[in-house]
Amino acid sequence: MVVPNAQRDAIDSIVQYLDRINLKESARMLERESGLFFNVAYFEDCFLRGAFEAAEDYLTGFTGVHDNNFTINVVFELRWHKFLAALNDNNREEARVIIREKLQPLAVYNKDLLGFANTLVNMHNFRMHEAFLFYGEPQYHRMERLELIRMNLNSNPLLHGKLRYAIHSVYNSLVIAPPIPAALAVPAASLVPIGPAPRAAPQPLAVPAGPRNYTTVTPSWFPRPRRN
Repeated sequence: MVVPNAQRDAIDSIVQYLDRINLKESARMLERESGLFFNVAYFEDCFLRGAFEAAEDYLTGFTGVHDNNFTINVVFELRWHKFLAALNDNNREEARVIIREKLQPLAVYNKDLLGFANTLVNMHNFRMHEAFLFYGEPQYHRMERLELIRMNLNSNPLLHGKLRYAIHSVYNSLVIAPPIPAALAVPAASLVPIGPAPRAAPQPLAVPAGPRNYTTVTPSWFPRPRRN
């Protein structure tokens, strides 16, 4: 649905006013409900501090989980790091719930996802797995994933013209990122369980028509069975 410029400007003004009077939650709710402005700074803050449900709830105001590969990649990062946070807190019961309720729906895009997650949850210390030998503070490793998340947000056609960054102009307004030309858009990365210190970057995939045709690969840094 195309929103008239006057209506868009009015909502923009209300959002900025709500931010100025410190009604942040109301501002974010209006952004989400209108679907016009995606506050990247808020989304990234939620991700970094572990408010994964709030981040996903905000994201799904703009795009469905399975709408395209860029959304799928971002949702995967949110759910995978929520799983790692449960493991880090030694909360195996919560980790198993996350596998069942959050990771299971994404398993269609990667056949190794559930097996890897179950291997980690059944270990006495998941940091003994070769993929997590250098896993330290969870927030640090989330910061390492921000670039990938930003790439997928910027390349998501459903978010074009909606992304806003916390860069204030002289008029105290947020800068809206312009749409990225299709020729410059970043292809969706493969959906894979991630460790903290990959040995090589995964090769980007061509963007298929939709999630049902999503092709998965196993990058060189994904743990493989040792050969005898």
